[in-house]
Formats: sequence, structure tokens, C-alpha cells
Amino acid sequence: MKNERVKKIAVSAILTAMAIVLKTYVSIPIGIQARTLSIWPIPIILVGIICGLKFGLASGLITDIIYFFLFGGVYNPFYTISAIAWGLCGYLIKISKKPHLMVFVYIAIFSIFETANNTLGKIVYQEDVIASLLFRIVNMIIRIPILGAVIFVLKTKVIDIKKNND
Repeated sequence: MKNERVKKIAVSAILTAMAIVLKTYVSIPIGIQARTLSIWPIPIILVGIICGLKFGLASGLITDIIYFFLFGGVYNPFYTISAIAWGLCGYLIKISKKPHLMVFVYIAIFSIFETANNTLGKIVYQEDVIASLLFRIVNMIIRIPILGAVIFVLKTKVIDIKKNND
């Protein structure tokens, strides 16, 4: 029992570090006004799938807070809520009766939530919303199948196979 908890802490720590690196340094250019597409939620979703709800939520929280401390600026708790939500997304995929089908559904739902929540955060903090909203919607539409495909493949080809072999 204690050994299992240590494994979850280790996996969560590694994937959270990966999320921070992805959020900080890795993005995919999509050719719309030199904009990029970020894939940083993938490790947080995986924490929720592999380690459960508490670890998934903590991974999102830690990722956003460390990112804030690295880059400063005005702290926006709406962004933290969005990051935490990705851990919940992973957990819901884990407990779903049809997880292979629900991967894309949950990622679409949480992508819409992230975009809406971050837009609300921009409004509350009086940032320019209109100028970036169209890009963020296009970004979301492009990112949903990418995140869904990556999570689907990792879940079905790595996580589920490992569980069957244990």
C-alpha cells in the first residue's frame, strides 16, 4: 500500500515536471499570425488517469503555480483553475465505462471549459479579450483532436497494456 503511494508520487512528479517543461518551452506553430499550439495538458491528464483524482488535481495546481513563479506577471487564478481541471479530465477518463470513446468527449468539454474560463479570467483582469478570442477558439478546435489522439494512444497502447501485464 505504501509502496503504491510512493509510485504515484514519483509518477506524478515526473509528469508534472514534464507539463512544466511543455508549458514553458514546447509549442507547435500553427501558422496563424505566428501563433502556437501548446500540448502541456497531456501529462496532467495522464496523472489523472494513472494516479487518480487527488494527484491529477495537484499536478495541475503545481504546474500552474511553478509556471507563474518562473515567469511572474499578474497571477490569474482562472488559469490555475483551468490547469487543475485537466487533472479532473484525466480522472473522468479513468473512471468512464467507455474510456476509449470518452477520451475525445472529455477533452472537448475541458477544452471548451478552459477557453471559457480563461476568457472570463481575462475579462476580470481587464485584458484584451476580443483580439485573442478568435485565435483561442481556433487553437482549441485544432488542439482537441491532437490531445485526444495522443491521450487515446497512450491510454490504449501503454497504460492499459501495462495494467494487463501487471
